[in-house]
Amino acid sequence: MYAESLLQRIVNTKTEWEKFIWGKPVDPKLVPSRIIKSWERSRSYGVFPDVQGSLDDVHDTSCSYLSNEAIRDYVREMLDKFGYWFQLFDRAGKPVTAPMETIPATERLIGTNAVSFALEENRPATVLCYEHYHPALHKYYSAAAPVHDHSGKILGAVNIMCSCKDTQLLSNILPLATFLARIIDTANALLGNYKPEAGLETVINCLPQGIACFENGKMMFHNNKIMEMFQINNAFNASEILEKQLSHLAEGAPMNKRRISLYIEGRKKDLYVTSLNPIQSGGREKYRILQLEKAENGICSGENSLNVQLTTLDRIIGESCGISNVKKMAERVAAASAPILIYGESGTGKELFAQAIHQASPRRGRPFVTINCGAVPAELVESELFGYEPGAFTGALKNGKQGLMEMASGGTVFLDEIESMPLFMQVKLLRSLSESRIVKIGGTREIAIDVRVISASKKDLLKEAEKESFRGDLYYRISTFIIQLPPLREREGDIKLLAGHFIEEYKKIYGNSVLYGGEEFYEALKNYDWHGNVRELKNVMERAVCLAEEPVLTLEDLPEHIRKKGRYKQIKIEISNSKALREHPGDMLKVGEELIIESVLKETQFNINKACEILGVSSKTLYNKINGSTKLSRLKTGEISSGNKLS
Repeated sequence: MYAESLLQRIVNTKTEWEKFIWGKPVDPKLVPSRIIKSWERSRSYGVFPDVQGSLDDVHDTSCSYLSNEAIRDYVREMLDKFGYWFQLFDRAGKPVTAPMETIPATERLIGTNAVSFALEENRPATVLCYEHYHPALHKYYSAAAPVHDHSGKILGAVNIMCSCKDTQLLSNILPLATFLARIIDTANALLGNYKPEAGLETVINCLPQGIACFENGKMMFHNNKIMEMFQINNAFNASEILEKQLSHLAEGAPMNKRRISLYIEGRKKDLYVTSLNPIQSGGREKYRILQLEKAENGICSGENSLNVQLTTLDRIIGESCGISNVKKMAERVAAASAPILIYGESGTGKELFAQAIHQASPRRGRPFVTINCGAVPAELVESELFGYEPGAFTGALKNGKQGLMEMASGGTVFLDEIESMPLFMQVKLLRSLSESRIVKIGGTREIAIDVRVISASKKDLLKEAEKESFRGDLYYRISTFIIQLPPLREREGDIKLLAGHFIEEYKKIYGNSVLYGGEEFYEALKNYDWHGNVRELKNVMERAVCLAEEPVLTLEDLPEHIRKKGRYKQIKIEISNSKALREHPGDMLKVGEELIIESVLKETQFNINKACEILGVSSKTLYNKINGSTKLSRLKTGEISSGNKLS
């Protein structure tokens, strides 16, 4: 995002906002449609520009998902130093420990704002100055990103704000918000309920990407993942080695998923590097954050990817009926050039299947370009897709820029989260796909393209079209073939296969001697619902291998929520198969209660105090229930470890 372009947008948006307030039509070419719709909703909610209260004072907030004061204070102080304001909000848009007079960041109360967009759309969002409905926020540029728990459920949002007058800060605000949200997501996914005394360094060291921070070309911090990526075992001179290899990347223009090759002690390492613009303080200090990912793993999680090592159908793990049918369907449609639409929940492997279809098609060996429509800001989508000519706008590169559609010509373009593409871009995309031609921003010459389009969505696009949130004509253009990926909970037998695969993968990474999971371990995995699908399973397996202390994985190596879910599901099965219930059908409550108490007693090794804590009852109540049950009374009193005996 170019500061000059943003400043022009601010001027244009101010005029359009004033027109809207006075009831005049707004120019849709100057204001994104989502902002206009939000303004209309804000007005319908009765939000008035002179409403008292704003987000101005919310600089020191906390939430249950980031209750660690050391981390929160460190982040806040670091960002404050450079002119940013750091905020945390819960799922309802409320700062948990904010001053009472502060109004929650909801559209119904303060109108258009980035936090409400991020929470509603479950993706990073920006709102620039006069795009805010409330005039008290017109002087701020805001970027918010959602924060999730282990299963992908939204817990709240990170929000970062800066003054629209400080042009040096504008380009970093969205990457910073996204980066901080990702740190919290990783803490939830890998560490579970991590100890309160754990610091920010602990969390960053668990990130699956390598992270390095430079100050004026000198490395100030790096996480353990980088040492693992470069196979550096000696921590004593690690910083010196890494600084020598990476310092040149912390200079010059920012990079987004640029593929590079480095040689460490004779070993070649292929990496994707992403860097933020330099962060300045007092015009002197310059900080640059680098994010590194392995290029050879075949998965690029950024906005686009070129020439990466792609997966194939035979490498996709799964033998269940559902996934086998999907593989057969994918193999059949790969030979055609018609568009494919892949449906599936988050974490089911939509991009992997898109890669595999490309590899099985006649276009194999040609470009495969991924465009995450949900990750590209609305104002950048057109330039990313179609490119621009030299001098197309203030701040444009002097040689112009090639768009991703042109880069993909001859190969395949994968439009991930296509439901997030702005409506105005859907019109232009439809035309380019229908005519197989594009026109760059600022240009008049049509450029012929030859691309096979594979799209992916977690929403029903036909229903979205009925709600006018997605264009129906584009839906029919991209959905010649439709592939529905089954969620992990419906792939019977695949959970154990995938878990075993991930265990082997992380054994090599962490140097752990874990050989396999025990029977109860796999039974708990089978009984869990896996709303985060394969992605959640992979995170859980990494956590288990990293924390395991014995050669066999047990229930204790799994997060509490998975152990608990598995226990209750197993009890339900036992109740259904209970002989006592078959003989006395009306005793389901009694049978269920006995099985629950028995299960908890065994789990706690017959520790009455712990059992009472889990069951939420007093010791007197628990003893009464044990003594009142013939089945439970048969438990040996010697197994009760609290020191109390059954009477």
